[in-house]
Amino acid sequence: MIKWYAIVSFALFLFLLPPDTFSARNDHSEAIFNMLASKTGFKEARDIRRQFKVLAPNARIANSVLKIATRTRASFYKYLNCTRHWDHPTIIKIYPTKKMYKFATGHKGSVGFAVFMSTKGIKKRLIAAYYDHEDFENTLHHEIVHQLTRDLAVPKNYIHPKNVKKMSTPLWIDEGLAEYLTANKKGRDKYKIKVGKALKENRAFSLIELISFKKYPSRDPILFYAQSYSLISFLAKVPNFRVKLRNLATSSYKLEPRQRLLKPYSRDFNNLNEISMKWRKYAMREYVRTKGKQEDRKVTAKSASVSNAGLYIMVIVDEILDGDTLKVIYNGNKESVRLIGVDTPESKVNKKAKRDAKKSGDDIKVITAMGKEATLYTKSLVKKGDMVTLKFDVQKRDRYRRLLGYVYLKNGKMLNEEIVKGGYASPMTIPPNVKYQSKFLKAYKKARQYKKGLWK
Repeated sequence: MIKWYAIVSFALFLFLLPPDTFSARNDHSEAIFNMLASKTGFKEARDIRRQFKVLAPNARIANSVLKIATRTRASFYKYLNCTRHWDHPTIIKIYPTKKMYKFATGHKGSVGFAVFMSTKGIKKRLIAAYYDHEDFENTLHHEIVHQLTRDLAVPKNYIHPKNVKKMSTPLWIDEGLAEYLTANKKGRDKYKIKVGKALKENRAFSLIELISFKKYPSRDPILFYAQSYSLISFLAKVPNFRVKLRNLATSSYKLEPRQRLLKPYSRDFNNLNEISMKWRKYAMREYVRTKGKQEDRKVTAKSASVSNAGLYIMVIVDEILDGDTLKVIYNGNKESVRLIGVDTPESKVNKKAKRDAKKSGDDIKVITAMGKEATLYTKSLVKKGDMVTLKFDVQKRDRYRRLLGYVYLKNGKMLNEEIVKGGYASPMTIPPNVKYQSKFLKAYKKARQYKKGLWK
């Protein structure tokens, strides 16, 4: 436990300080750094290489944090294929509760922060966080990667003796690389969707804005994090990406932001506009893919997503597989679409064709011949390369993972209904997709009455 007189004296010290002294964006004086690094009332743990000094409420937490820190450091250097040995360890201070963390550091809105500065030619690093936080381990990973990235970016000749200076890297690299290496799948998906929506709504930061920020933007800082992550993810797709990411982090601080970004990727991109255009295309693909996966996970027929119902999507027809089944380009992938509410005979011998033959008493060759006629009729209505509109009902996919939908042609007519009207399909209702059940039944009765298509 921290002694009561230590708390009182530290509180008095805090009271006498200017209000923004502990802001992550302002320089920290040596006195304040030493105050934060004090081990009074905390248990200490150090690694063999003396790269970290952990101060925690008890020995168990201290040793646990030390393992996380050394593991993160090793993974980071292995990923970027480099290594550094610190002459002076990074101090990691873990407060037991959020209340104590806020009291000691003044950081009310954060769950952790990292300080990187030099004093008289000595690099000093400190990470502070609190333990009773559900995302504590991820926060710790994130802040350690911050320190490692900043350390790579600041060469020894940048440390000016007799000056106290806070060291840093370009903000987007610092945050983007930390998010890229530490964010969990849920966090990454959240960022992809955030960036995709911002691009669609034309409110995303431009590339030059993003790489030029020296302070966190007041307008949608979460979007800044998301776009920084997205840009690093995009740059990680080029050949020899690890070497180039390392070169990006270590490129000269004297370079103007545009030059700093272009220099490591001079063989991959001609100019900043090319990076911007390709990155935006990449971000939109990731957004579409992530949104698609989230929708696909949304449930079964019973609890099916009502949000899918009535949703219109523009798709390109790739192939007509059968009278009631198409293949389309959906979310950048080829997907089968089973037309809702209609059923045409099978065009090939399969289990369903055999069942239909047994049920109707017709020869299976008659069934497949009718199926081929129905397929030809569907091909007369829609062709490969046509842009059509796909509309979902309550249940989006069947047990075979095919999309279930109503397809609207260029002339506005519904393909499902037109096939029934032409006499090449029977109505087939499978709950919960029953929206146009009565419409299909009416069209079917009329086709039978006037002996259209297969009913001649």
